[in-house]
Amino acid sequence: MKNLPEKIYLQEPTKVRTQKMYDNDIEYVHKDAFIEKACDWLEQTLEPYIPYCNIDTDLAIEKFKKYMED
Repeated sequence: MKNLPEKIYLQEPTKVRTQKMYDNDIEYVHKDAFIEKACDWLEQTLEPYIPYCNIDTDLAIEKFKKYMED
């Protein structure tokens, strides 16, 4: 998966690029890249609330990741 681009853009059904060229290009993001980025965001967003809430952020992120992968 390391060799796959994080995003691809489709201009037409037969043309695939790794760079956006037009405003109306359709962007597709690899599922694993999306989940990883969302988990990073969740971790950063939940971190300030840990002292005030009884939440296991690691467990919450793992459950989110499993939900997204299914």
